[in-house]
Amino acid sequence: MAVTKICICLVVLLISLPLAAEENTPATESYGPLTKMTNLWLRGEISKRQIRELALRGRYVNSSDNDNAHVSFFLDEMQIVARGSSVSGRSAQINIQVNDSKFDLDYDLVSMHILINGHGSGLSNEQKFLLIVMSYRLAAEGWSKSLGIDQMEKSLIYRTLNYLSEMPADYKMWVMAKEIYHPLH
Repeated sequence: MAVTKICICLVVLLISLPLAAEENTPATESYGPLTKMTNLWLRGEISKRQIRELALRGRYVNSSDNDNAHVSFFLDEMQIVARGSSVSGRSAQINIQVNDSKFDLDYDLVSMHILINGHGSGLSNEQKFLLIVMSYRLAAEGWSKSLGIDQMEKSLIYRTLNYLSEMPADYKMWVMAKEIYHPLH
């Protein structure tokens, strides 16, 4: 009788093990290379060299002209589109779109103020990391340098990407005004 109970318990245990293993298996549907790198970044286990390599792996499209800056960056099913225009060094408009999240920034370079409209958008950790990766690519293309009034849209886009990447994850931004403490061009 005791042997029968032990055998039944063993059979039940063996049957339930595969079911328990399936319940504890993490979902891997959206666990791509960018997600893995984002997790490393969040833990502080990623090097600048790895970020640069990731930045060079992404598809970079620069369709800027003399009057406007327009750049796109695509990596692992995610994209960033950045546009910038300015009026004689006095004001500039920068538009950043990270997948469905949109941010419009109006720089008043005379009064040194900025107006940010996030349209209620927030950025996930993966989107923030993508902004950092794109800023590494733009730095490699020379956009991080102060390019003067003629091409200040490029350096403003670079600075805006860095600013947005420092926002708290999933922070829903609507409209915010902010003072600029240092010259941008």
